[in-house]
Amino acid sequence: MHAIVTVINYCTNDYRFLDLCISEASKFSQTVIVAVADHFFSGEKENRALLERSYSEHPDCLFVEYAFDPERPYGIYCPYTAVDPEWIKYWHSTSRYVGFQAVPEEAEYVLFLDVDEIVDAERFQIFLDQFAYREFEALRFYSYFYFRQPCFRAKSWSLNALMVRRKAIESPEKLLTAQERKGVFDNLLGPKIEPLVGLDDQPLVHHYSWVRTDEELFFKVKNWGHALEKDWTALLHEELSHPFLGTEKLYGLSYDTVEARHNPFALRPKKRGVPNVQKNLSE
Repeated sequence: MHAIVTVINYCTNDYRFLDLCISEASKFSQTVIVAVADHFFSGEKENRALLERSYSEHPDCLFVEYAFDPERPYGIYCPYTAVDPEWIKYWHSTSRYVGFQAVPEEAEYVLFLDVDEIVDAERFQIFLDQFAYREFEALRFYSYFYFRQPCFRAKSWSLNALMVRRKAIESPEKLLTAQERKGVFDNLLGPKIEPLVGLDDQPLVHHYSWVRTDEELFFKVKNWGHALEKDWTALLHEELSHPFLGTEKLYGLSYDTVEARHNPFALRPKKRGVPNVQKNLSE
């Protein structure tokens, strides 16, 4: 087993991805840590019943639940307020900041994922076994990108998942950036590498960002870090007014129809157990 800890960003609007994300990450990680705020980043309260269900279904993970307080952001200094376009992005980074502080000292690397990013664990393990990743302080990985259904895959790849040597993050404050994982990668010193794919020259991660129910999609665009970049609600209404045509206007991407690797619409709750939950982690 490689000395890797996976830190996953989570909110209950992404519940359908949680089991998939944890199941795959657990196959190559010594520990899986899931960071979640007690509010959505719009300020709306989290779904408490679904949070507790999430905890009980995954007793082998450490869930770190922290308080969302728009008047008192985490870290020594936050350059943003709730009226700034970068505000929500900063809170995405805050989840990684909080999750990282629960990473055990003996971890060698930390893999940062969003919960809708599903690693192909078998191929990722082969990559770890055969690629000299320890020569680098930070590594970023290409992902497949999916839209509306798990069979609609973009012809272009996205760059999201980040793996960092734990000791390279001398201070957790380095994780607090509105540029999120790209900002962390760019600001770290030492040898780095991007973009990375598997040994078969294909992405190692499946990003199901827009594979959701209509209700979940509209909730996503209200709460996610890019909420102020476009009129996502209008774009989404237009997109959902017709069957998928192989292209979309939200990103301007074209898609192939492929055999679905996973089906996020098939929820797979586990047998409930005793949760391992750490709440109200302070800075």
